[in-house]
Amino acid sequence: VEPYFTGEVVVHIPDPSHIPEEIAERHGYEFMGPVNDVLPGYYRFMETNKRNEFDVPSLSEAEEIHWHEEQYATVRHKRYTFSDPTYSQQWHFHSTVDVNIQSAWDQGFNGEGINIAIVDDGLEKSNQDLAPNFNQ
Repeated sequence: VEPYFTGEVVVHIPDPSHIPEEIAERHGYEFMGPVNDVLPGYYRFMETNKRNEFDVPSLSEAEEIHWHEEQYATVRHKRYTFSDPTYSQQWHFHSTVDVNIQSAWDQGFNGEGINIAIVDDGLEKSNQDLAPNFNQ
């Protein structure tokens, strides 16, 4: 399945004197709120006109908006069933004190219908080996 447009656009409005709710309305979008608390000036707009083809020239022409990007969803599929020959040796899966995953699986919880996204830069900035060489 090809990625499909969700109707959502992320915009960057760096000047805090510009009101994103008004900009969204002026260009025919619904204001959905900030992207998060970490990126100031980045907001989510939702298309209000349900069209087959999405057109963003009005956002491209808006002086207050320095950047915008349409949000696309991608359907992911499992490539294979995981089989780990060392599973029985992984005590943290079998201990009720730790993950206790086998009990959840026995109750029928298998993750069906659940979507999880993990974003991790994988760097421990305070690590004594990395800290002297880490650029902030």
